Amino acid sequence: MDSAGIVFYPNYFQWFDNATHDLFRANGIALKDLAREGVVVPILSAGVEFKAPLHYDEEFRLRSRFADLTEKTFRVRHEVSSPEGKTLSEGWELRGWARLGPEGIHLEPVPARHRAVLEGGP
Repeated sequence: MDSAGIVFYPNYFQWFDNATHDLFRANGIALKDLAREGVVVPILSAGVEFKAPLHYDEEFRLRSRFADLTEKTFRVRHEVSSPEGKTLSEGWELRGWARLGPEGIHLEPVPARHRAVLEGGP
């Protein structure tokens, strides 16, 4: 919380990251299983637009969805709203489909078996 009683902005990015992990899991993709295969989905960029303040101890809803799939990247869009449905903020993460190897990390095409989920699944 900041001095005005508003949720401190870095919290949003933690919520977004957690929501992305939940979104993968809900769509049958366990990130820990991908990691065992050497695949990671790093954040390449992220942002949030605040439309109305969220105050400390207020309830909210966070909805997340996959969007904007390219050959090697995808976006996760997040909406934070009040229980009544008023949009409080909209955020996004641009993530890459990447492989960890002996020479570091490099982006690679999203496999066909995962494309349908990332093309805008729930």
